[in-house]
Amino acid sequence: MALAKALGERPRVAEDVLLSSFPKTGSFWLRFLLAAVMQGEGGGGGGGGGGGGGDGEINFNNIETLVPDLEYGDNRKRFRRFEGTPPLRLFKSHQPYLSSDSEMVLGASEKGAWWRDKLPKCDEKIGSGMEETQCLCPNCPARWSRSVLIIRDARATLCSYYNFQVGLGNFEGNFGEFLRDEEAGRYGMGYVQWIVSWLDSKDVAVVGASFPFGEVEVEVGGGEGASSTRAYLVRYEDLRSEPEKTLAKLMNDFLVPGAETSSAQIKRAVEQNDFESMKRKELRDGGGLLFRKEYPDAVNSGFAILNKGRGKEDAKRECWREEEDVRFLIEDMGWGEVESRLQYKF
Repeated sequence: MALAKALGERPRVAEDVLLSSFPKTGSFWLRFLLAAVMQGEGGGGGGGGGGGGGDGEINFNNIETLVPDLEYGDNRKRFRRFEGTPPLRLFKSHQPYLSSDSEMVLGASEKGAWWRDKLPKCDEKIGSGMEETQCLCPNCPARWSRSVLIIRDARATLCSYYNFQVGLGNFEGNFGEFLRDEEAGRYGMGYVQWIVSWLDSKDVAVVGASFPFGEVEVEVGGGEGASSTRAYLVRYEDLRSEPEKTLAKLMNDFLVPGAETSSAQIKRAVEQNDFESMKRKELRDGGGLLFRKEYPDAVNSGFAILNKGRGKEDAKRECWREEEDVRFLIEDMGWGEVESRLQYKF
């Protein structure tokens, strides 16, 4: 039986959760935090997978056992027999929300011809090389009942993604060229288009959006009437500024409602997985399994998954110095429209 067919046969499980994000929006950190909470890190929970550290520590080796990254092919092969961490199983994906049975048309903006291109369906190939099999189910958000949707301001995301791709050796050129590149600046599609694939899908109900100004109703295409996927929206900026509050709300309101995860457990997970702690783990463990396998030369040359998170001001100084690049993002890529919907200000 072909791998794609075997993986696609697994039925939808209501308790399973897909952590969905565009690259460089904070999913690596959130995986560590959630794994730590679920394992009761520091309390002798063990993590499996080896890789140094004390008993119960989450590290760059056992994270692929605790919260498997479905972009990593070996994890897709293990998917059907994955036992996960009670009381739920968590997986990570970078895929957009593509309907498996209907054409998806995105956005209200007429800017940028690619905004209204017909998008590939869930099981279709989206590229060459490693990307050729990235969208094979189960790495297919439309097949999941519950997702955590992680977003971040586009200017910080794309600045970080540019440095990430340069570090891997995937791109040579300046930031403006990267922004306009049809391949390097996208992950199957552009970041703005990736966000809209979720917000405007008739099959997605976005819930739990929390902003600095309190609870707001995000303008989405699906709404509570959508029946296929419930997506809990987490902003990276909220996770960074109020990690304990944001993580507790995610756990108690969406992932394990009614369980009331203890504040001590949340606090311990945050403290043991702050930036400095994770950076030490990365240096000790040699980085993530996918990067060690697919980009050994870059890893051996000092490539790092984790870099000090670029805030808005950092991104302005480093990447967004040219007015024409800002205009291209806001108008041609459509971020101006999406930015207002998500209440981002830059």
